[in-house]
Amino acid sequence: MSMLKVQAFTFAQKLTLHKKNAPLNEVFSEIRKQTGYNKLYTASVLSHTKSIDIDLRDATVEEAIGKCLANQPLTYKIV
Repeated sequence: MSMLKVQAFTFAQKLTLHKKNAPLNEVFSEIRKQTGYNKLYTASVLSHTKSIDIDLRDATVEEAIGKCLANQPLTYKIV
């Protein structure tokens, strides 16, 4: 099990994600573009994850990350 840390400066931002068979780093990059939230992780942490399908509209960052990490060998903490 590995841990992902998300650093958040603004709360209650909404985001929209529509990705098919996307690697987590690509999805995390899109979350950063839409919200400005920084994620701290190493490439080795993501090397044990699988690609995801995600379809969210007006989701919070917490909801989005929760969906991204469902069935993945990771945990996260928003600071």
